[in-house]
Amino acid sequence: MMEKVQIFHAYRVQYNTARGPAKGGIRWHPDETIDTIRALAAWMTWKTAVVDIPLGGGKGGVTCNPKWMSEAEKQRLARAYIRAIASQISVRKMSPHPMFIQLLRSWLG
Repeated sequence: MMEKVQIFHAYRVQYNTARGPAKGGIRWHPDETIDTIRALAAWMTWKTAVVDIPLGGGKGGVTCNPKWMSEAEKQRLARAYIRAIASQISVRKMSPHPMFIQLLRSWLG
C-alpha cells in the first residue's frame, strides 16, 4: 500500500521574550495563517503581562484539518512540527502549553 505524502504549512512566532520564555500552544486549523499566529502570540504577551506572569508570548500553528486526520497522522504531524522547531525549544526560549506536554508524554509511553 502506497502512502500519500502531504505538505503542511507550519508557523512559530515568539513575539516577545523580555519577561521570560514565550508561552503559547500550537493551533491546528484549516485556515491557519502567519498573521493569525502573530496576533495570538502578541495577545499571549499581553495576557501574561497583565496578570504579572514572568513569561513572554508565543504561538505555533499548522494549516491542517485535524478532524480529517487519524490519530497516527496527527502524531506524525506533531512530531514533525517539533523536529522542525527543535532549535527554538528550551526552558529559556519557550514554554509550551501543559496539555501539549501531556499529549507528547502519552505518545512516548
